[in-house]
Amino acid sequence: MSLTLRQVRYFVATAEIGQISQAAIHLNISRL
Repeated sequence: MSLTLRQVRYFVATAEIGQISQAAIHLNISRL
Protein backbone atom coordinates (compact mmCIF):
# COMPACT_ATOMS: atom_id res chain seq x y z
CA MET A 1 0.00 0.00 0.00
CA SER A 2 1.46 3.32 -1.03
CA LEU A 3 0.72 6.63 0.61
CA THR A 4 -0.22 9.71 -1.33
CA LEU A 5 1.58 12.97 -0.72
CA ARG A 6 -1.59 14.31 0.90
CA GLN A 7 -1.73 11.39 3.34
CA VAL A 8 1.91 11.93 4.25
CA ARG A 9 1.27 15.63 4.88
CA TYR A 10 -1.71 14.79 7.12
CA PHE A 11 0.36 12.24 9.02
CA VAL A 12 3.24 14.67 9.55
CA ALA A 13 0.93 17.50 10.61
CA THR A 14 -0.87 15.21 13.06
CA ALA A 15 2.42 13.99 14.50
CA GLU A 16 3.73 17.53 14.86
CA ILE A 17 0.57 18.95 16.39
CA GLY A 18 -0.15 15.87 18.49
CA GLN A 19 -3.91 15.78 18.15
CA ILE A 20 -6.01 14.82 15.15
CA SER A 21 -8.59 17.52 15.85
CA GLN A 22 -5.94 20.21 16.01
CA ALA A 23 -4.35 18.86 12.84
CA ALA A 24 -7.72 18.98 11.09
CA ILE A 25 -8.18 22.60 12.14
CA HIS A 26 -4.66 23.41 11.00
CA LEU A 27 -5.23 21.74 7.63
CA ASN A 28 -8.73 23.23 7.26
CA ILE A 29 -10.45 19.85 6.97
CA SER A 30 -13.34 18.38 8.91
CA ARG A 31 -11.74 15.00 9.57
CA LEU A 32 -8.81 12.84 8.54
